[in-house]
Amino acid sequence: SSNTAFIRLLLTVGVDKVIETAKAMGIQADMPSVAGLTLGIASVTPLEMADAYATVANGGVHYDAECIVKIEDREGNVIVDNSDPEGERVFSKEVARAGIDCMELVIDNGTGKAAKPSNGQEAGGKTGTTDDKKDSWFCGITPQYSVAIWLGDRSDYSKAQSPWTTAASVFGDFIDRVIPSDQTEPFFEAEKPEYQKDYRDEENHIGGYYYSKNDSDATKVKPKDEDDEDEESEEGEEGEEGEEGGGDDGHGNGNGNGNGNGNGNGGNEPAPEPTPEPEPEPTPEPEPTPEPTPEPTPDPGGEGGDAAA
Repeated sequence: SSNTAFIRLLLTVGVDKVIETAKAMGIQADMPSVAGLTLGIASVTPLEMADAYATVANGGVHYDAECIVKIEDREGNVIVDNSDPEGERVFSKEVARAGIDCMELVIDNGTGKAAKPSNGQEAGGKTGTTDDKKDSWFCGITPQYSVAIWLGDRSDYSKAQSPWTTAASVFGDFIDRVIPSDQTEPFFEAEKPEYQKDYRDEENHIGGYYYSKNDSDATKVKPKDEDDEDEESEEGEEGEEGEEGGGDDGHGNGNGNGNGNGNGNGGNEPAPEPTPEPEPEPTPEPEPTPEPTPEPTPDPGGEGGDAAA
């Protein structure tokens, strides 16, 4: 798991806001207001997890988990009726669909491949572990079911296995058994959500998001339109310069085709003047070598003098 990324995301959104949303989704456990909350430090039961995941599967609407649908007395009078409960919207259908897209990737290409149903049913989910694999989790959803699975044995975990080979496979087997292949259903459709804030956050170092350029499905999370416009304007800046130098008509494709090719189609730019070659510095003339001073002629010493031996 990318723990650091989710901690930064938690800090960007705000810990208290995350706790408020989690409680609205059905989490009743005490949650400390610390950055480590996103790593799973709260003591949450499988029922609470299934209740929270059901909020996503229901398009952002939360329904309280009920064990009893209806109670009638011997005469057929209805005493308790939970068959048509009233839900409470926690977040938009668009946000819920974006969350489902992420969870589908976990099963299709991530750590939850063992959870993929063989009956063709669409499903999404998330694996979870603790140190030494003492706890193995998988929470998954389909349009019909929300399932939370926990496996663990604190007394002997020497043979503990990863959740993608245990809890995840239990989910896949369960969905195959309860949903016949001729009764599968797709998830609901929704437009991509409108983000109040781009994922990129320089302060908390969050950047980028997943999308597929080849996927025409409008429900996938894709870049905002504003991002596309910014990219086109940046890529066409060079083309605007070409338009200014386009000669008399100045009509060329100076805006650049959106691919940064505008620097060549925006008219004929004047050719740059060649850089003049520097003139060589003159070589200094060498100074003349001075003539040697002649030695004086020795004095013969006069007549009658004796020569030194």
